[in-house]
Amino acid sequence: MDMLRSVVIGTAVGLMAATGSAAAQDATSDPGMRLAQYEARAAAGDAVAAEQAGLMHYHGVRPHGRNLQRAVVYLQQAAAEGRPGARLLLDHLTEEARAADPKAYVPWPWGC
Repeated sequence: MDMLRSVVIGTAVGLMAATGSAAAQDATSDPGMRLAQYEARAAAGDAVAAEQAGLMHYHGVRPHGRNLQRAVVYLQQAAAEGRPGARLLLDHLTEEARAADPKAYVPWPWGC
């Protein structure tokens, strides 16, 4: 069952990256800048960008590294807007990571 779940999550993540409008609009190759762009779009209400930011935090992006609390915040935003891949990944995360406070992080350049 765990292997099937891993395959489903991997497929969902691949499809999200291939079909996301925020990903298609991205023009930079610097992961840190892409993350900042996704976070800014997510702050403006873009569910696809929130999902991409959540994925980047989940997998870890240089120089930031992996941050499950930030990942959960963005994935919750995307899932609330109906993104099924974000919901699937949230269901995969641990209970501890799901307890993240959505007001604890404010995206750059306004916050951390």
